[in-house]
This record gives sequence, structure tokens and C-alpha cells, in this order.
Amino acid sequence: TYDITLSASSLVKTAETTERPVDVSLVIDTSGSMRWDASYEKIGKKKVSELDTSKKYYYFEDDTWYELVYYSGHGWYTGYAEYSQNTTPVSNRSSYTVYSKKDNEKSRIQAVKDAATAFVSNLRKTSPNSRVSVTGFSSSVNTNTSLLRVGVESEYNQIISAINGLGSTGGTRQDLGLDAAKNILNASTTADKYVVLLTDGTSDASNYAVNSATAVKNAGIKLMTIGVSLTDETKTWLAGLSSGTGYSFNASSTQEINQAFAFVNQTIED
Repeated sequence: TYDITLSASSLVKTAETTERPVDVSLVIDTSGSMRWDASYEKIGKKKVSELDTSKKYYYFEDDTWYELVYYSGHGWYTGYAEYSQNTTPVSNRSSYTVYSKKDNEKSRIQAVKDAATAFVSNLRKTSPNSRVSVTGFSSSVNTNTSLLRVGVESEYNQIISAINGLGSTGGTRQDLGLDAAKNILNASTTADKYVVLLTDGTSDASNYAVNSATAVKNAGIKLMTIGVSLTDETKTWLAGLSSGTGYSFNASSTQEINQAFAFVNQTIED
């Protein structure tokens, strides 16, 4: 497993066109937690009575980000971060380790869309005969394109449109995304086939996810994983789904998500 620590400049390489095409299925988590920011700025432990009522705060509990919002005349309320429903009142005597939004930080789903778009754009330059499919999953598969040629303008535009259309709601069923990608790649006669699985949380059906990942690898498909803002336990679990050393990456910020996709690109091209 690679935790992304290199600078972006260290990943820059001269674009060289290759005649060796690859087929890549991007399998992207679109669960509700993907609307959270990739990272937040830690402030420290505070009593609610010490908080600035003009600001919104965040705290992390049980693998979930929550927000604290003050409503004039009513007091402080809490709810899931980046959702509009803050319905649980909070006592001024309560204490939380609070965070604020970082400057220039993006939501996880937006950071992933941008990085995936850059990945496809780079693949178009270096391997125009390659193909990409896009599968979005949450509690079910919600986006599922066929393999489309990156070097063909109309098909490239379909790929980018599918990426930009990804949302963020529902649960986390990596197995369903992996099954869909395997079905797409099974029909491919290209020698080099990859699934890139990106997720930001534990699975709602972890045993199924393990079985689906095994089926992908047994079909001769390389499985690469990218974890976003995962706990150490989930990092280990996700790395176990991948094809092994050099095929699993972790990111905890917008910049690191970009770098993870850059590593994927390098791995595919090497």
C-alpha cells in the first residue's frame, strides 16, 4: 500500500505515445460520504459555548463527519456533514474536537471527478487506442458505461460526461461496482485490463466485496485500489482487495487524490 506523500512535480513525466492499448474500468464510490471534504483543518477541543456562532464547525465520530451549526434564537444543532438537515440540538456544555473547512479544499467527489478527468485526458495523449469505462456505485450501480475509446472525440466526451455526472448519495457496495466492471472487461480481448476501484469508506457488504475482487483478479484483470481518507483498518482491508504491492494507494486530500491517479497512470504505462 502506498500512502501518497510525493509532490505533484515528482510525478510529471514527458508524454510519450505508446502503441500498447489498455482497457481501464474506473469504479468510483458515489456514496453519501463522498460529499464530505477530502480533509478538514483541526482546531482543537472546544466547549460548544466557546464556538463562534457565525461559523460552521465539523467533528469526526464513529467514522462519520458531522457539522455543528448555530441557528439564531434556537441554539446549536448537529447532523451529518454537508447535508441540509441539522435536527439534533446540542448542549452548550458539550465538548467536541472541532475542525473547519480548509482553503481550496474540494468535496471528495469533486476532487475525484477532477483527478479522473485528468487521468483520462493524459491516457488520451499517451495511449489513444486505449479504452475506458465508468461505473459509479453506492447502494446500487448508478452509472455504467461501455468501454469507450479515449482517442475518439465523441467517445472521449462520453467518458468525461459520465465522470462529471457522478453524484453522492446512498450506501457503499463496492461489490456491485466490481461485478459491473468485471462484466464489461470480460468481453474485452485487450491483453492489458485494469479495474481502478476508488472508495472512501468501509463496505456495507465486505464479504461480498472480497469475493467480487477475487473474481476480478481470477479473470486476469489487474485490480488497483485508491482509498480516500480511510481509517488504518479500512486501508488494510482495501489493500487486500488489490492485486498486491504497487496496486494500492491512499489519499487524504485533494492534492493526494490527484497524485494517486498519477501513480495509477504511471503503473499502467510502465
